[in-house]
Amino acid sequence: MFRSLVRAGGLCAILFASPLLKAQEPASPITKAPVPPQSAEIVVSATKLPEDPLDVAGPVEVITGEQLRRSGTKTSAEAIQDVVGVDTGVGSDNGGHLAGIGLWGLKEFDALLVTVDGVPVGGPFNPSLSQINVEDVERIEIVKGPQGTLYGVSAFAGMIQVFTRRKEGSGGTVSLGFGSFAEKRASVSYAAEIGSDLSLRLFGSGVRSDGWQDRTDYSSDRLTLSGEKRWSGGSTLGVSLFTYRDTNYFGSPLPVDGGEPIPGFDPDRNYAIQGSRHDHRAYGLSSEFATPLTSSLKLQNTFGLTRDEQISIVSFPAAFDGATAVASGSAIKPVETTLFDDLRIAADFRAAGRHQLVAGAAVTWGRTTATGIGFDFDLQVTPGPVVPSLDQITVGDNRSFSDRRTFLGLYLNDAWTPVSWLTLTAGARYDSTSESLR
Repeated sequence: MFRSLVRAGGLCAILFASPLLKAQEPASPITKAPVPPQSAEIVVSATKLPEDPLDVAGPVEVITGEQLRRSGTKTSAEAIQDVVGVDTGVGSDNGGHLAGIGLWGLKEFDALLVTVDGVPVGGPFNPSLSQINVEDVERIEIVKGPQGTLYGVSAFAGMIQVFTRRKEGSGGTVSLGFGSFAEKRASVSYAAEIGSDLSLRLFGSGVRSDGWQDRTDYSSDRLTLSGEKRWSGGSTLGVSLFTYRDTNYFGSPLPVDGGEPIPGFDPDRNYAIQGSRHDHRAYGLSSEFATPLTSSLKLQNTFGLTRDEQISIVSFPAAFDGATAVASGSAIKPVETTLFDDLRIAADFRAAGRHQLVAGAAVTWGRTTATGIGFDFDLQVTPGPVVPSLDQITVGDNRSFSDRRTFLGLYLNDAWTPVSWLTLTAGARYDSTSESLR
């Protein structure tokens, strides 16, 4: 766990008495310099209530955005690669800069919940890791172990929750960076306090890189407008509007047979069809509302709506006869719309010890429609890869689908601390799921 360690250093002074001195002046009292207050590290993912991670029953890791920016972190994989038990690898089927995240060896999409500002990225479908903007992170909370009663079955191995920056005082920053593979980065942010109860923040960034393999260029452009409104009674409303364009030209992995790479393919060459790519054009809105009902009771609501227009053109080589290979692939254009809402009551009270009780209802809805084609083609492997473009091959089949999913859950969870060294957590959840696939 990333933590700030404060160590007090002592000053040792040796005094030598001289025989010529008839009297020694009394020593001046030592005045200790004031120790600056340290901000407490607070997490909310484990209980949906603000809590010190040391008081959370399950293992929790916290990575701050400041740590990520100081270390030059550029991808979601780099952000969490040093956390014990988390697997990231060096990319995924969605491109080299988007990791396939796993926890405790599980990499199934429904084993680990990934959220941004409390909203599941990708809704009821595969986690859409392109939505994580590493350059604008306030903190990342990683909770290991089942979180089913609070977050549903998709969090049975754990969860990763990313919180973006919404308030940072007034003023602006500009950042420029360069890296390997002709990578160029730029970001700009500006924040302003409007009175004592409203803050606004604008963030934009752009990335360009040649990629690690032939024809694996990628680019990303993001724009976020966020704000927070505060009322005198303690109510708060945070809203974020975002849009981004993420393009990664696809690099095909080496084909394998029986778990071993097929010889004859060069790992530095790209055998995917010309024009292979993964595109995301996303637009979204998220909000977080909280209002106190009593001194120990609070009403909270998290809302998210996202539309992601995608292009997926991929191919994979297979059989190899020494000079040519046979490959197959697909070109589809999914449009994914997801909606999420979580309304809950959170209570922090004492009754034979401390109780942190959360009860609520959550709905996750998503619809994905897509049209496209499937195809097969031959490519030259040696002496150098020669692959056709998509418009040069024959269509193998036409493809289309419509997938609609709805998850509705009612939940109750209580963390009871009868004594300071013991916390017992119990909860229950009822989920109703439905899916329509054509």
